[in-house]
Amino acid sequence: TLAERAAEGRVLVLESLALGGEHPRTRDLVSWLAKVGSMKSAVIVLAEADEAIGRAAANVPTLRVRTVGSLQLLDAIQSDAILVLRSALGALAHRAGAEKEAAA
Repeated sequence: TLAERAAEGRVLVLESLALGGEHPRTRDLVSWLAKVGSMKSAVIVLAEADEAIGRAAANVPTLRVRTVGSLQLLDAIQSDAILVLRSALGALAHRAGAEKEAAA
């Protein structure tokens, strides 16, 4: 689960995803990921869909881009790292709280 990944230090909260301009390229994203750290696979969690980031990530087979609403348990299980933009953090916490209440 996401809590387990956080306990393992595999969840990173990012202020922003600065890829150099309005039209990021795959090479910009790969370069940025290399600066973040070494990881086999990752999922980036955004507050809302971002077509430009989605296009840049489409050619990186070890990277998935999700919104808070589309994030699945399988994404957390299969990813070496979970990169959450700060703008998505509140909605992610709210979703986790709502799922916890529904399970009770």
